[in-house]
Amino acid sequence: MAEEHQTSGAELLAALGHRPDVRDVWFNRKTVTLDGFSFHNCRFDQCQLHVASTNFDLNHCFISDDTIIYFGDEVVKAVRLFSRRNTWIYDNLPYFAPARHEDGTISIA
Repeated sequence: MAEEHQTSGAELLAALGHRPDVRDVWFNRKTVTLDGFSFHNCRFDQCQLHVASTNFDLNHCFISDDTIIYFGDEVVKAVRLFSRRNTWIYDNLPYFAPARHEDGTISIA
């Protein structure tokens, strides 16, 4: 039996090859999904940003220090692979580091 897959709006936009532009918008205390959009000259203050893919652009945008960014599993996998040799990541941000094993191998799941 074939597995059923529901397509999100962001996936549909990516398939079409177009990211709608969001320009000159101030997001204050909002929950924003970045996937599928191109943001220009936007500001994010005390927001919750959700990122599940690399299908977004930020151009001359400001993100306040109190904005929280939630990374989806697929994005974290790429960060873990990139961070595989970075001891600072292992010590300070272990969520973004791959699992290390005694035999010198790593695991990213």
